[in-house]
Amino acid sequence: MPVSMEEAAEANCDALIARALSISPDNPETRLSLASIRMSQQRFDEAKEVIVKLYKDIEGLDTCR
Repeated sequence: MPVSMEEAAEANCDALIARALSISPDNPETRLSLASIRMSQQRFDEAKEVIVKLYKDIEGLDTCR
């Protein structure tokens, strides 16, 4: 049975975001993209985890330098 285009697209997104994270795991844009993908997949708890961790990671940074 062939894979549907939707299933292929989801697998492709997961593969691409995994590659982006392997290249730059601390990049905020990459992590926000992961959260966005998880929300579109209705995996809201995972999206929330990504956003909360990103917030905690940048919360203490001095952005006025």
